[in-house]
Amino acid sequence: MTIATLYAPNGDDPDFCQNFFDHLNDFQCEEVAIGGDFHLVLDLDMDKKGGLAKMHTESVRTLKDFCAQLDLLGAWRVLNPDTCRYSWRCKRPEIQCRLDFFLTTESLMCNIKSADFSTGYKTDHSLIEIEITTHSNMRGAGFWKLNTSLLKEVDHVNQIRAAIKDTQEEYKNDSSVNDALMWEMIKLKIR
Repeated sequence: MTIATLYAPNGDDPDFCQNFFDHLNDFQCEEVAIGGDFHLVLDLDMDKKGGLAKMHTESVRTLKDFCAQLDLLGAWRVLNPDTCRYSWRCKRPEIQCRLDFFLTTESLMCNIKSADFSTGYKTDHSLIEIEITTHSNMRGAGFWKLNTSLLKEVDHVNQIRAAIKDTQEEYKNDSSVNDALMWEMIKLKIR
């Protein structure tokens, strides 16, 4: 997993996003989590209140392009699709924006337990938090899981097919073997 923090410049600087993602591509990890102050708003309707109805349009476009290429999603927004909350505030004029967020790969979203905001100390930004579980399946007695990466190997797939066929042939005339028991016997032979 690649974990990155980001503090983007305050202006509309798409080159910063380009350089950041070019550097990020140097790492060869399937899972990516990027968190920090992006200094931009991805959705003006949901993530901004007050102020001008625009926000660093070129940087937003560049960031959204990379999100599409790398299958990145805003973790908090996925977990809270209809909620308006803000991570930055200005009292005069009254403006609130969600400038701080986590972007994670879509495949990592099933491991995200929570994403939230909390009060920051001596700052106008809220702290952002994300909780990622590393093991989503509890293993215990009687739990069997097929390593699906082995299904990419043709020899292994052929061995599994042969084990299924052999097991079915072996027990096809045995009336004491019902479907549930047959399934257990097939899994036993595959293991």
